[in-house]
Amino acid sequence: MEAELLTLASVAGTALVNVLASETWERGRDAVVGLWRRVQPGRTADVESDLAEDRELLRTETGQQGGSRQGSVSEGPASDADVDPLRAAAVDAWRARFVRLLDRHPELAPELRRMIDES
Repeated sequence: MEAELLTLASVAGTALVNVLASETWERGRDAVVGLWRRVQPGRTADVESDLAEDRELLRTETGQQGGSRQGSVSEGPASDADVDPLRAAAVDAWRARFVRLLDRHPELAPELRRMIDES
């Protein structure tokens, strides 16, 4: 795989996780689901489900839905230090998915770049 596509996949993973934690996440979700729908329509439902699950997890961990982490009563909402590993894991997972997608379908690179530019 070309270094340029690896870089693109890395940037896309980070951009997607940032969007998932924002109020404009639907646009990012629709763009990502659209990529998979074009080339792997059988995986679309899984991708959509994973995006929703990651969004919920990121929002709960950052307290955006009034949630707090499970644990002792004194813990309270997750701190930035607690969220960083969670966010990093999500970025790594989506980066790997984008690497596999671009490896099989490099023609999707321009569309993925557009998605990043619009995030």
